[in-house]
Amino acid sequence: MSFTQDPGAGALPPMPPPPSPPPAGQGLFRGVPPMSLSLGTAIEVAFRALAKPAFVVPIFAISIVINAVTEILLGPTLEQFQSLSSGARPSIDDINQLLGALGVSLAISLVGGVVAAIYGTVWAVAASVGPFPTFGETLALVGRRWARVLGASLLVGAITVVALVAGVVVVAILGQLSAAVGFGVAVGLIVALVWLVARLYMTSWLAADGLGVSASLRGSWQITEGGVLRIIGWTFAYGLLFALISGAAGIVLGRIPYVGQGIATGFTLALSYGAGVTLFRRTQASAAPPSVAPIAPPVGDTPIG
Repeated sequence: MSFTQDPGAGALPPMPPPPSPPPAGQGLFRGVPPMSLSLGTAIEVAFRALAKPAFVVPIFAISIVINAVTEILLGPTLEQFQSLSSGARPSIDDINQLLGALGVSLAISLVGGVVAAIYGTVWAVAASVGPFPTFGETLALVGRRWARVLGASLLVGAITVVALVAGVVVVAILGQLSAAVGFGVAVGLIVALVWLVARLYMTSWLAADGLGVSASLRGSWQITEGGVLRIIGWTFAYGLLFALISGAAGIVLGRIPYVGQGIATGFTLALSYGAGVTLFRRTQASAAPPSVAPIAPPVGDTPIG
Protein backbone atom coordinates (compact mmCIF):
# COMPACT_ATOMS: atom_id res chain seq x y z
CA MET A 1 0.00 0.00 0.00
CA SER A 2 1.11 3.57 0.25
CA PHE A 3 1.44 6.23 2.94
CA THR A 4 -0.52 8.76 4.91
CA GLN A 5 -0.07 12.41 4.06
CA ASP A 6 -1.64 15.66 5.15
CA PRO A 7 -3.98 16.56 2.27
CA GLY A 8 -4.10 20.24 1.61
CA ALA A 9 -6.39 22.12 -0.70
CA GLY A 10 -6.64 20.26 -3.98
CA ALA A 11 -4.40 17.44 -2.74
CA LEU A 12 -5.12 13.80 -3.42
CA PRO A 13 -6.86 11.80 -0.66
CA PRO A 14 -4.47 10.16 1.84
CA MET A 15 -3.20 6.66 1.21
CA PRO A 16 -2.71 3.95 3.87
CA PRO A 17 0.84 3.54 5.22
CA PRO A 18 3.14 0.79 3.94
CA PRO A 19 2.94 -2.61 5.66
CA SER A 20 5.33 -3.48 8.45
CA PRO A 21 8.48 -5.37 7.39
CA PRO A 22 8.59 -9.08 8.31
CA PRO A 23 10.69 -10.34 11.23
CA ALA A 24 14.42 -10.69 10.66
CA GLY A 25 15.26 -13.60 8.41
CA GLN A 26 11.75 -13.98 6.98
CA GLY A 27 10.28 -13.03 3.61
CA LEU A 28 12.02 -12.18 0.38
CA PHE A 29 14.09 -9.41 1.99
CA ARG A 30 15.09 -11.46 5.07
CA GLY A 31 14.41 -8.59 7.43
CA VAL A 32 16.22 -5.87 5.43
CA PRO A 33 14.34 -2.57 6.00
CA PRO A 34 12.62 -1.29 2.84
CA MET A 35 14.64 1.94 2.91
CA SER A 36 17.85 -0.13 2.79
CA LEU A 37 16.85 -2.06 -0.33
CA SER A 38 19.20 -1.46 -3.24
CA LEU A 39 19.67 -2.50 -6.85
CA GLY A 40 21.95 -5.27 -5.65
CA THR A 41 19.22 -6.42 -3.26
CA ALA A 42 16.71 -6.47 -6.12
CA ILE A 43 18.94 -8.78 -8.16
CA GLU A 44 19.63 -10.98 -5.13
CA VAL A 45 15.92 -11.21 -4.31
CA ALA A 46 15.12 -12.09 -7.92
CA PHE A 47 17.35 -15.17 -7.77
CA ARG A 48 16.23 -16.01 -4.22
CA ALA A 49 12.62 -16.22 -5.42
CA LEU A 50 13.63 -18.86 -7.98
CA ALA A 51 14.13 -21.32 -5.12
CA LYS A 52 10.44 -21.15 -4.13
CA PRO A 53 8.38 -23.85 -5.90
CA ALA A 54 5.05 -22.16 -5.08
CA PHE A 55 6.28 -19.19 -7.10
CA VAL A 56 8.24 -20.62 -10.02
CA VAL A 57 6.34 -23.83 -10.82
CA PRO A 58 3.09 -22.10 -11.92
CA ILE A 59 4.99 -19.44 -13.89
CA PHE A 60 7.18 -22.04 -15.61
CA ALA A 61 4.15 -24.22 -16.33
CA ILE A 62 2.27 -21.36 -17.97
CA SER A 63 5.31 -20.34 -20.03
CA ILE A 64 5.91 -23.89 -21.20
CA VAL A 65 2.26 -24.37 -22.22
CA ILE A 66 2.27 -21.10 -24.18
CA ASN A 67 5.49 -21.99 -25.98
CA ALA A 68 4.38 -25.55 -26.70
CA VAL A 69 1.03 -24.47 -28.14
CA THR A 70 2.74 -21.81 -30.26
CA GLU A 71 5.24 -24.29 -31.68
CA ILE A 72 2.54 -26.88 -32.36
CA LEU A 73 0.26 -24.38 -34.12
CA LEU A 74 2.81 -22.31 -36.01
CA GLY A 75 5.56 -24.85 -36.65
CA PRO A 76 3.93 -26.87 -39.45
CA THR A 77 2.47 -23.75 -41.09
CA LEU A 78 5.80 -21.92 -41.14
CA GLU A 79 7.58 -25.01 -42.48
CA GLN A 80 5.01 -25.20 -45.25
CA PHE A 81 5.68 -21.59 -46.23
CA GLN A 82 9.43 -22.14 -46.17
CA SER A 83 9.09 -25.21 -48.37
CA LEU A 84 7.46 -23.22 -51.17
CA SER A 85 9.71 -22.96 -54.20
CA SER A 86 11.31 -19.61 -54.95
CA GLY A 87 8.79 -17.25 -56.50
CA ALA A 88 5.77 -19.44 -55.68
CA ARG A 89 2.86 -17.68 -54.04
CA PRO A 90 0.97 -19.21 -51.11
CA SER A 91 -2.67 -20.03 -51.68
CA ILE A 92 -5.59 -18.37 -49.90
CA ASP A 93 -5.97 -21.49 -47.76
CA ASP A 94 -2.31 -21.28 -46.75
CA ILE A 95 -2.69 -17.63 -45.73
CA ASN A 96 -5.91 -18.32 -43.80
CA GLN A 97 -4.23 -21.22 -42.01
CA LEU A 98 -1.30 -19.01 -41.03
CA LEU A 99 -3.55 -16.18 -39.83
CA GLY A 100 -5.67 -18.61 -37.83
CA ALA A 101 -2.63 -20.13 -36.16
CA LEU A 102 -1.25 -16.68 -35.40
CA GLY A 103 -4.57 -15.55 -33.92
CA VAL A 104 -4.93 -18.57 -31.64
CA SER A 105 -1.29 -18.35 -30.55
CA LEU A 106 -1.61 -14.65 -29.79
CA ALA A 107 -4.79 -15.18 -27.77
CA ILE A 108 -3.24 -17.98 -25.72
CA SER A 109 -0.09 -15.91 -25.16
CA LEU A 110 -2.09 -12.90 -23.97
CA VAL A 111 -4.27 -14.90 -21.58
CA GLY A 112 -1.34 -16.91 -20.27
CA GLY A 113 0.79 -13.80 -19.86
CA VAL A 114 -1.93 -12.08 -17.85
CA VAL A 115 -2.41 -15.11 -15.59
CA ALA A 116 1.34 -15.40 -14.98
CA ALA A 117 1.65 -11.67 -14.25
CA ILE A 118 -1.23 -11.66 -11.76
CA TYR A 119 0.03 -14.77 -9.96
CA GLY A 120 3.64 -13.56 -9.93
CA THR A 121 2.92 -10.07 -8.59
CA VAL A 122 0.47 -11.27 -5.94
CA TRP A 123 2.89 -13.92 -4.69
CA ALA A 124 5.75 -11.43 -4.65
CA VAL A 125 3.95 -8.74 -2.63
CA ALA A 126 2.82 -11.35 -0.11
CA ALA A 127 6.30 -12.84 0.19
CA SER A 128 7.81 -9.38 0.69
CA VAL A 129 5.95 -8.75 3.96
CA GLY A 130 5.89 -12.17 5.59
CA PRO A 131 6.63 -15.87 5.29
CA PHE A 132 6.55 -17.26 1.77
CA PRO A 133 2.96 -18.07 0.79
CA THR A 134 2.05 -21.54 -0.37
CA PHE A 135 0.43 -22.25 -3.71
CA GLY A 136 -3.03 -22.49 -2.09
CA GLU A 137 -2.55 -19.29 -0.11
CA THR A 138 -1.45 -17.44 -3.24
CA LEU A 139 -4.47 -18.71 -5.17
CA ALA A 140 -6.72 -17.44 -2.37
CA LEU A 141 -5.18 -13.98 -2.67
CA VAL A 142 -5.35 -14.10 -6.46
CA GLY A 143 -9.05 -14.94 -6.22
CA ARG A 144 -9.64 -11.71 -4.29
CA ARG A 145 -7.32 -9.44 -6.22
CA TRP A 146 -7.14 -10.60 -9.83
CA ALA A 147 -9.79 -8.15 -11.04
CA ARG A 148 -7.96 -5.23 -9.44
CA VAL A 149 -4.61 -6.17 -10.96
CA LEU A 150 -6.16 -6.75 -14.38
CA GLY A 151 -8.13 -3.52 -14.24
CA ALA A 152 -5.09 -1.53 -13.12
CA SER A 153 -2.96 -3.00 -15.91
CA LEU A 154 -5.61 -2.27 -18.54
CA LEU A 155 -6.01 1.30 -17.28
CA VAL A 156 -2.26 1.96 -17.39
CA GLY A 157 -2.08 0.38 -20.84
CA ALA A 158 -4.92 2.56 -22.11
CA ILE A 159 -3.32 5.73 -20.74
CA THR A 160 0.01 4.82 -22.30
CA VAL A 161 -1.52 4.03 -25.70
CA VAL A 162 -3.52 7.27 -25.74
CA ALA A 163 -0.41 9.27 -24.83
CA LEU A 164 1.61 7.47 -27.51
CA VAL A 165 -1.00 8.02 -30.24
CA ALA A 166 -1.37 11.67 -29.29
CA GLY A 167 2.40 12.11 -29.46
CA VAL A 168 2.61 10.46 -32.89
CA VAL A 169 -0.13 12.74 -34.22
CA VAL A 170 1.62 15.85 -32.88
CA VAL A 171 4.97 14.80 -34.37
CA ALA A 172 3.34 13.99 -37.72
CA ILE A 173 1.69 17.41 -37.89
CA LEU A 174 4.81 19.32 -36.86
CA GLY A 175 6.96 17.19 -39.17
CA GLN A 176 4.98 18.50 -42.12
CA LEU A 177 5.97 22.03 -41.15
CA SER A 178 9.60 21.40 -40.25
CA ALA A 179 11.59 18.18 -40.05
CA ALA A 180 13.92 19.67 -37.45
CA VAL A 181 11.04 20.80 -35.26
CA GLY A 182 9.33 17.45 -35.64
CA PHE A 183 12.51 15.61 -34.61
CA GLY A 184 13.05 17.84 -31.58
CA VAL A 185 9.46 17.42 -30.43
CA ALA A 186 9.70 13.64 -30.98
CA VAL A 187 12.73 13.42 -28.70
CA GLY A 188 10.96 15.49 -26.06
CA LEU A 189 7.83 13.35 -26.27
CA ILE A 190 9.85 10.15 -25.91
CA VAL A 191 11.37 11.50 -22.71
CA ALA A 192 7.91 12.55 -21.50
CA LEU A 193 6.49 9.09 -22.29
CA VAL A 194 9.27 7.37 -20.34
CA TRP A 195 8.58 9.71 -17.41
CA LEU A 196 4.84 8.93 -17.61
CA VAL A 197 5.44 5.17 -17.67
CA ALA A 198 7.70 5.50 -14.62
CA ARG A 199 5.03 7.46 -12.73
CA LEU A 200 2.44 4.76 -13.48
CA TYR A 201 4.83 1.84 -12.94
CA MET A 202 3.63 0.99 -9.43
CA THR A 203 -0.09 0.85 -10.28
CA SER A 204 -0.31 -2.91 -10.81
CA TRP A 205 1.91 -3.57 -7.79
CA LEU A 206 -0.39 -1.53 -5.55
CA ALA A 207 -3.39 -3.42 -6.96
CA ALA A 208 -1.63 -6.72 -6.23
CA ASP A 209 -1.08 -5.39 -2.69
CA GLY A 210 -4.82 -4.98 -2.20
CA LEU A 211 -5.80 -1.49 -3.40
CA GLY A 212 -8.58 -0.79 -5.88
CA VAL A 213 -7.93 0.32 -9.45
CA SER A 214 -8.38 4.06 -8.97
CA ALA A 215 -6.57 4.03 -5.62
CA SER A 216 -3.67 2.13 -7.22
CA LEU A 217 -3.35 4.67 -10.02
CA ARG A 218 -3.50 7.55 -7.55
CA GLY A 219 -1.06 5.82 -5.23
CA SER A 220 1.45 5.16 -8.00
CA TRP A 221 1.41 8.84 -8.93
CA GLN A 222 2.04 9.77 -5.31
CA ILE A 223 4.79 7.35 -4.34
CA THR A 224 6.79 7.72 -7.57
CA GLU A 225 7.16 11.47 -7.18
CA GLY A 226 10.86 12.10 -6.77
CA GLY A 227 11.74 8.49 -7.58
CA VAL A 228 11.55 8.47 -11.38
CA LEU A 229 15.30 8.21 -11.90
CA ARG A 230 15.53 5.26 -9.53
CA ILE A 231 12.69 3.48 -11.29
CA ILE A 232 14.20 4.03 -14.74
CA GLY A 233 17.71 3.17 -13.60
CA TRP A 234 16.83 0.01 -11.72
CA THR A 235 14.49 -1.39 -14.39
CA PHE A 236 17.05 -0.71 -17.12
CA ALA A 237 19.90 -2.28 -15.13
CA TYR A 238 18.23 -5.48 -13.98
CA GLY A 239 16.20 -5.70 -17.18
CA LEU A 240 19.39 -5.71 -19.24
CA LEU A 241 20.98 -8.29 -16.95
CA PHE A 242 17.95 -10.58 -17.09
CA ALA A 243 17.72 -10.18 -20.87
CA LEU A 244 21.33 -11.34 -21.27
CA ILE A 245 20.73 -14.30 -18.96
CA SER A 246 17.51 -15.18 -20.75
CA GLY A 247 19.21 -14.95 -24.13
CA ALA A 248 21.94 -17.32 -23.03
CA ALA A 249 19.38 -19.71 -21.52
CA GLY A 250 17.32 -19.53 -24.70
CA ILE A 251 20.30 -20.52 -26.83
CA VAL A 252 20.95 -23.58 -24.67
CA LEU A 253 17.38 -24.60 -23.88
CA GLY A 254 15.91 -23.60 -27.24
CA ARG A 255 17.15 -26.88 -28.67
CA ILE A 256 14.61 -28.75 -26.55
CA PRO A 257 11.36 -28.90 -28.57
CA TYR A 258 8.22 -27.38 -27.04
CA VAL A 259 9.72 -26.99 -23.56
CA GLY A 260 13.11 -25.28 -23.79
CA GLN A 261 12.12 -21.79 -24.86
CA GLY A 262 9.21 -21.84 -22.41
CA ILE A 263 11.60 -22.53 -19.53
CA ALA A 264 13.79 -19.62 -20.61
CA THR A 265 10.78 -17.31 -20.78
CA GLY A 266 9.50 -18.42 -17.37
CA PHE A 267 12.97 -17.87 -15.93
CA THR A 268 12.94 -14.26 -17.13
CA LEU A 269 9.42 -13.61 -15.85
CA ALA A 270 10.20 -14.98 -12.39
CA LEU A 271 13.34 -12.85 -12.13
CA SER A 272 11.46 -9.72 -13.17
CA TYR A 273 8.77 -10.19 -10.49
CA GLY A 274 11.36 -10.71 -7.75
CA ALA A 275 13.29 -7.59 -8.72
CA GLY A 276 10.12 -5.62 -9.39
CA VAL A 277 8.67 -6.13 -5.92
CA THR A 278 11.97 -4.95 -4.42
CA LEU A 279 11.76 -1.73 -6.42
CA PHE A 280 8.11 -1.40 -5.40
CA ARG A 281 8.79 -1.68 -1.66
CA ARG A 282 11.81 0.64 -1.93
CA THR A 283 9.76 3.28 -3.77
CA GLN A 284 6.93 2.90 -1.30
CA ALA A 285 9.24 3.34 1.68
CA SER A 286 11.00 6.36 0.17
CA ALA A 287 7.68 8.12 -0.29
CA ALA A 288 6.47 7.55 3.28
CA PRO A 289 7.02 10.49 5.67
CA PRO A 290 9.57 9.61 8.41
CA SER A 291 6.98 10.38 11.10
CA VAL A 292 4.60 7.74 9.80
CA ALA A 293 5.16 4.29 11.27
CA PRO A 294 4.36 1.31 9.04
CA ILE A 295 1.17 -0.58 9.81
CA ALA A 296 -0.16 -3.92 8.71
CA PRO A 297 -2.59 -4.10 5.76
CA PRO A 298 -6.35 -4.13 6.48
CA VAL A 299 -7.49 -7.30 8.20
CA GLY A 300 -10.07 -7.98 5.52
CA ASP A 301 -7.41 -8.48 2.84
CA THR A 302 -4.15 -9.16 4.64
CA PRO A 303 -1.30 -10.61 2.55
CA ILE A 304 -0.15 -14.04 3.66
CA GLY A 305 2.42 -13.63 6.40
